[in-house]
Amino acid sequence: MLCCIHSFQLRQLKSHGFPVVNSILRAKKNWNPEPVNSAEDKAEGFAYTIELPKRAGISWGSDLSFSWIYVLDLEPDGAAASTGLIQKGDYIIGFGNTSTIAKDFDYVISALNNEGKMLNYTFFRGTKEELLGGPVSEPQDTTVTVTVVQKGKPDIKIQCPGGTNLRRLLVGNGVNVYRSLTRWTNCNGKQRCGTCIVDVMKGNNNCSRRALDEEAVLRENPETYRLSCVTSVYGDVTVEVQSPVQASQWTR
Repeated sequence: MLCCIHSFQLRQLKSHGFPVVNSILRAKKNWNPEPVNSAEDKAEGFAYTIELPKRAGISWGSDLSFSWIYVLDLEPDGAAASTGLIQKGDYIIGFGNTSTIAKDFDYVISALNNEGKMLNYTFFRGTKEELLGGPVSEPQDTTVTVTVVQKGKPDIKIQCPGGTNLRRLLVGNGVNVYRSLTRWTNCNGKQRCGTCIVDVMKGNNNCSRRALDEEAVLRENPETYRLSCVTSVYGDVTVEVQSPVQASQWTR
């Protein structure tokens, strides 16, 4: 098993007794980083690369934008935990030669699945700011504008924090996302009825990505169609409500 510690924190790692070779420090298999104490240590962070199987026993987490994927948990008997190196909270920033820095959950999982049975994982222990070398805005710190198109009515604009759920935003502002009787018989945003469909006409890339179950529900509709109950907005979007749907949508 190969493990390398990159030179984000050369001074601290030298203090652990690792030789520097071409700005990369090779770590012992049983290496465990000691807690950092000084202000200088805390302001740096470091990355490390380790070879593990694809199924390494890691549960992944993300921030509110479903990006910045990190180690949420480790299976006690898994390959990752057995290294003694990987800790909860470490960011995954690469698989092999593929960078996953600030990428969303679907991208990261797809990148992992595209690798072979054994691959190099690169992790970062520290904060987003330490990794990028400057401030990183959180989704809720931004304000986005949702423009709503309704046939026979003027367009309306609604402002909200980044990461806001689209259905809650629309319904909370008096916009009807349902058709016919489903306005009263829907599942109240629990992703069971598949009827709160909107068309994201502009800014689809500013929304959370479609999950597999959402893809299945909307499989006969355009790619811009979304279930508003499971869609979050992270940038300006234009959505149309009451767009036509395929007849099979009503046979679910």
